[in-house]
Amino acid sequence: MRISDVETAALLPSWMRGDPANEGLAAACDEVVRAMADDIAPLTIWNRIEDLPEPLLDELAWALDIEWWDPAAPIEVKRTLVRQSDLVHAKKGTCAAVESVIRAYFGDGRVEEWFEYGGEPHHYRIRTDNPTLVHEHQAEFMALLAKVARKSSKLDSITIGLEQKSCLFSGLAYRSSERVHVAMPRRGNRVETGLCVSVLDHVTVEMTGRSEE
Repeated sequence: MRISDVETAALLPSWMRGDPANEGLAAACDEVVRAMADDIAPLTIWNRIEDLPEPLLDELAWALDIEWWDPAAPIEVKRTLVRQSDLVHAKKGTCAAVESVIRAYFGDGRVEEWFEYGGEPHHYRIRTDNPTLVHEHQAEFMALLAKVARKSSKLDSITIGLEQKSCLFSGLAYRSSERVHVAMPRRGNRVETGLCVSVLDHVTVEMTGRSEE
């Protein structure tokens, strides 16, 4: 039951229902509670993160001790950081915490520990498809990483993987032809010779020379 549409009479035990005095008191309570509903709504926070203004998000970051907070980050990133703050604090220093922060700021990232790629113990590497991690946002990324990664771990590399899809067309052409030498009929004292070229259903006769008796 929502506070804005509360019905106190429905909460009364059976032995109190039907009494005009009790029903009148319940109706009066409903009017008071409903009038206060609009004033109470702003007091709730966790169910209104998507609606909170940016200054309040900054205050929450201070109250929640979000060390990896960037005051200049877009507001949608800030909302994500506030939602995930408990998870990161609970798993700080783990791959899950690092990946959570990377994805909040940069959209993609996966941590591979040393045993996954045959590296040295306590080393790790990061794979992502966001090239800004090694270009314009490298310093920012490394500063954030230092706040959530395990201090005893060492970053080996950041691997950028780019994927591009394209269409590949292929075709096959077939042509059939034959060459036949043809002896033309005698015309007087001359015999003409030629070359018959047949391509599919088209036949052409080319004269190549002649001999005379």
